[in-house]
Parts: sequence; C-alpha cells; structure tokens
Amino acid sequence: MWFAIDNNGYIVALTSGGEGNVPEYVCRSKEETDKLEEYFMCTAADIGDATLLIDNDGSLLADDATALSRKGLFCFDVSSEDEYKYGLYI
Repeated sequence: MWFAIDNNGYIVALTSGGEGNVPEYVCRSKEETDKLEEYFMCTAADIGDATLLIDNDGSLLADDATALSRKGLFCFDVSSEDEYKYGLYI
C-alpha cells in the first residue's frame, strides 16, 4: 500500500500486492510508508460512510479499502488486466 495526493488535493491509497508500477519514492523508505499506513489505518478519524464500487468479497483488501474510504481517502488497486494501471476500488 502506498499513498499519493492528486492535483485537487485528495489523498489516495494505492495497492498493488507488490507488483506493478510503484513510484521510486515509495520504495526509498519502507519506514515512511509504514508510518503513513499506521496513521491512516489506526489514527485518522472516520469522517463518513464508504460506498463500494465493487462487491465486497470479504477480503482484507476490501476491508482496508472500506476503512480508508471512511477516512476520506480514495482507494485504487492495480488492474488485473494491466499491472501498470490502477482502477478505483472504492
């Protein structure tokens, strides 16, 4: 899982399962990435409800995406058809 900010200032969480296109800056410091994940998963307060754009299959990824979206983040996962593209998960 890694995080970015889009041109409109929205925070996005991206997951790739260790595959696909991940920016170099993400790979530079696992410690920094872990701190961000800890903050968003455990510390940041919920600000609303989540709307799933796909079926929640009960997977850890779906649960994490739901939890993060309740904190105001958009969640993307790497595409199963093209590992260099991400699709909106939630």
